[in-house]
Amino acid sequence: MPHNVFLALPLPIKLALPLSRARRYFIHDTAGLDWQGIDDMHVTLYFFGETRDIQLVELKKQIGKTTSEIERLKLRYECITFALPGRVPKIIWAEFTATDAYRFFVHELSNIGFSIAGIKPPHKDIIPHATLARIRTPEEISLDDVSRVERIESQLGVPDLSAREYLVTYCDLLVSRPAASGSRYELLERFYFK
Repeated sequence: MPHNVFLALPLPIKLALPLSRARRYFIHDTAGLDWQGIDDMHVTLYFFGETRDIQLVELKKQIGKTTSEIERLKLRYECITFALPGRVPKIIWAEFTATDAYRFFVHELSNIGFSIAGIKPPHKDIIPHATLARIRTPEEISLDDVSRVERIESQLGVPDLSAREYLVTYCDLLVSRPAASGSRYELLERFYFK
């Protein structure tokens, strides 16, 4: 049976907790926002998509080999924004700096995805981000919603967040399962960096 699989970096609680407070600035929820729970917040490294059991065995093996050769990754918070820039917003996310180590690791993951599952590498760099909320009705996003996203950073204490780097010591291979309130994620395996 195929599994909807992706690799993710956990958000340290020192980072996830202040970011989870963003929802309190959207009391009047005109856009129909589905907020991520704090336990589901993560930075997606690479989405492998539907992966069969036999591919999953090889995928775990290759990810384990690669992560054991990679130094721990650092996350540096940048901003909260609508995603994707230049398109109708469908997500509110926290964006992070793409370090050279991050780019290298994602490149290695795309090679693994192509060799095992035939997934073509992305045309553009993947923006490191953590989804905070999905927008059910993007056509209802107003200029007021946009300005509210721009204002909430100062209210979250984000200057403190952006002043620090967060060291991430492992990544998780997760499976996404549909649920009534959006997707729920289950841990398949944890991989530690060198």
